[in-house]
Amino acid sequence: MVMLGTGGFAVTRDAGTLPPVIVGLVLLVVGWMGRRGLTRLLLAVGTGIATLGMIGTAAYLPAVVRVMAGQPLPHPGRIVVLASTGLLCFVYVTMSVRSLVRADRSAS
Repeated sequence: MVMLGTGGFAVTRDAGTLPPVIVGLVLLVVGWMGRRGLTRLLLAVGTGIATLGMIGTAAYLPAVVRVMAGQPLPHPGRIVVLASTGLLCFVYVTMSVRSLVRADRSAS
């Protein structure tokens, strides 16, 4: 997500493409801290952050469909970057929940 936001900003020069950088850096820090211990807690924290990122960018999903259909919209670069962030957050949440479920099953 850091690369997505940075690349989006480099291409569009629109500060609205920077939220993925912030979310990506926070998830990077949480993941780094998870290597030192408290992995289940930090996995839950990361999942919560990614869920907020997914909810925050959900409004851009209909707009990205219109951009892909060729309709002219203001700030198409921002729309694509933020919709991609929502998709990446969805994948992160899905994989995190799957990991938590597997850990619960193997513990019992």
